[in-house]
This record gives sequence, C-alpha cells and structure tokens, in this order.
Amino acid sequence: MHGALVLFGKVAEMWALTNDETVEMLRPILEPVLAIASDLDALYRSDESVQDWLRTQCASLDGMRPIEFLLSGDAEKIGRVRQYVAYLSGR
Repeated sequence: MHGALVLFGKVAEMWALTNDETVEMLRPILEPVLAIASDLDALYRSDESVQDWLRTQCASLDGMRPIEFLLSGDAEKIGRVRQYVAYLSGR
C-alpha cells in the first residue's frame, strides 16, 4: 500500500492538485473507514478490543472477519461493515 500512496502523491503533484482537491478525491475512500473507526471507538473504548472485533468471524458478515471485508477494497463490503457497526453502536 505504501507504494500506492507514494504513486498517488506523485499523481496529485503532476495534476497540481491543491490540498483541498486531494482531500476531495480521497473523501469517498476515507469517510466510510473513519466512520467505522469512530463507531468502533464508541463501542469498545480500547484499541485491543477493536482489533479483536475486527479479527473475529461475524455471522452478520457472511461468517467472515470484518477486517477481510475492509481489506477487500470492495465499496459494497466496506458499506456493509459501516452499516453493521452503526447498527451495533446505535447510530
């Protein structure tokens, strides 16, 4: 992933993107992940508990671990995790 971030930085530079434009381009990727992180923090209040939850199989996610859904890069799967975590946190 580090290579992808470096490459994205080079693209942003080549295209002369402002910081605001760069943020706008990344927003669709970052918003769901940050919402999930916020809700998990509210639910579990410790990094260790969040890490355990992310790596535990979940029946509501087809028996897969939430981290597998997030790492898939599939917007639909990430959305499912976001909805499920929002449900758990009562949001």
